[in-house]
Amino acid sequence: MFNKSKFKNMSTTERKLTTTEGVGMLRAIQKYYPVEDHIKQRVEYYLNPSNPIEEKLWWKKTEGSFFTSLLAGDIALTISRGDKALKDAICTALINNEI
Repeated sequence: MFNKSKFKNMSTTERKLTTTEGVGMLRAIQKYYPVEDHIKQRVEYYLNPSNPIEEKLWWKKTEGSFFTSLLAGDIALTISRGDKALKDAICTALINNEI
């Protein structure tokens, strides 16, 4: 389960990247999404703490509709924009109370 107290301790700049729901969906895709493609690579990038937050914020501005909704923490919109495998990954995490 996602540690919400760790999220609360993030700097204001880090919080601009996503919400607790957004982090939960990133971790759900990392854990349950079966395809190794650009989506999984992008998720790994956002979750990697060694990548500079300023760079992540810049990439966030260039994302398409799926990642824009994901990083905004909008679960319903993210599910509607994803393919079946992405929907399954996010729904599995919701069922397991990981988001």
